[in-house]
Amino acid sequence: MKQAIIVFRKEFSEIIRDKRVRSNAIIVPMFLVFGLLALMGMLSGIGEKKNQKVHVVAASNPLVDDLKSEGFQVIEIASLDEGKKLIESGKARLVLEFPPETATALANGNPIQVQAYIDPQETAGEIALRMTQGTLMKRNAAVMAKVLVDNGITSDQIAPIQVVENKVIVGKEDTSEFLLSMLPYFIVIWAFYGGLGPAGDLVAGEKEKMTLETLLITPVDRGQIAIGKFLAVGAVCLMSSLSALMGFVIAGLSGIPQFKGVFPNGLEIGATEFVLILLALLPTVAFFASLLLAVSTYAKNAREAQSYLALISFVVIMPAIFGQFIGFTDIGSNLFVRFVPVLNTSMAVREALQGKPNMLGLGITVAVGVVLASIGIYAALRMFRREQVLTRI
Repeated sequence: MKQAIIVFRKEFSEIIRDKRVRSNAIIVPMFLVFGLLALMGMLSGIGEKKNQKVHVVAASNPLVDDLKSEGFQVIEIASLDEGKKLIESGKARLVLEFPPETATALANGNPIQVQAYIDPQETAGEIALRMTQGTLMKRNAAVMAKVLVDNGITSDQIAPIQVVENKVIVGKEDTSEFLLSMLPYFIVIWAFYGGLGPAGDLVAGEKEKMTLETLLITPVDRGQIAIGKFLAVGAVCLMSSLSALMGFVIAGLSGIPQFKGVFPNGLEIGATEFVLILLALLPTVAFFASLLLAVSTYAKNAREAQSYLALISFVVIMPAIFGQFIGFTDIGSNLFVRFVPVLNTSMAVREALQGKPNMLGLGITVAVGVVLASIGIYAALRMFRREQVLTRI
């Protein structure tokens, strides 16, 4: 094993020395996740009333006061023509025109029509209109309630069936749904893609450069060489995955208001959750590293290795994508899911974040990862010990 460690140090130092690896596998995941969270934070504010601008044709009435009290940014304009021009130029999302007799009609209980103008091709205008309608329709609800009371009808008579929600708290309450869906996906995906670049050069690249012969004629056992290379690519895979995790941690701990929509209850990742995530992740990292090494050993050159790995990446990414939606189905409760590689890791990470880890599921996830990693390492070792490793296995 001492020889394998020597090979690992040599290979790892060469990998890290490559600027592309440092950038793509270590720096990019963290900044990509951080940037994505910032974007999601911006988008989460779209649905807030304080961010909705409503242009109102010169009017002062109780409905305008309702919009202001709800937090809408009400902007008064001189005429409807001005409002239409603002919509055409993209400077206005929604323009409202109230009848002159609005205040009197409301006082007398008479119906009124509010004219709303939007660009139907602009989603922002649709959002502003729906939110505005929700606020203005509160007047209708108040009128209806008064009519019912005046006629001796109670709300229970109108809606005799009521459903009362009672929460059964399992694990953490109010965990961010975005965190539950995206974090498992990113840390699993980057565990594979982080090692994708260096893996192509690890063995196939040395064949192409004709430097593998020099390594194989050294007194170091070929099995030790393979183990050392496996540890090197595994270390890069783990670093890349943890880099993605750090992007979440930095965003969650930054305290920047922009991330409040993504982390409404804070980061919610403690020491226990981190340990459980690491336990679920390590076997999967080992599996990915062994797979990357085996493919690189089989390929004739780096380009061929990258072609194979590009195809394999689709097989890896599909279970990770499905892991984002597992919470919307009943499949997650089935034990067989724990035997599906990658998907079981995503589930284990999700459960850790929810504060309700399934120790049996985690144990199966670890066991499956260890078995698959062992098969991958065994395949790479067999190929390394054959003389055809220099050409084609």
